[in-house]
Amino acid sequence: MLGEVVQRLPYLRTDTNGHGREKVVLGDPVRVVALAFAPEQSNEPRDDGGSRVVTPATLYLPYSQETDPRDAWVVRGRRYVADGEAAQWRSPFTGRTPGQVVALRRVLG
Repeated sequence: MLGEVVQRLPYLRTDTNGHGREKVVLGDPVRVVALAFAPEQSNEPRDDGGSRVVTPATLYLPYSQETDPRDAWVVRGRRYVADGEAAQWRSPFTGRTPGQVVALRRVLG
């Protein structure tokens, strides 16, 4: 099999927790065969005064794969969240749809 098996945790809705804060409710994991996964080096932002570690990554998916900017993804056993809308690529000359790119990030701390 070509590609890499990942799990999509689809966004369902936003609720409010007991403290009045919004929380995202995700659905059951859905198996997805990604075209590729490109992790990046982690960084530790110094502006928040904490010990946060942010790891960006890029997930390459088939053009027709359903995505939502509020989805979470499990890749190689690690949970990431989508970082904005997916970029769907379509040729204006041929109509070819080679795929889409989903920016991900993982935040610890």
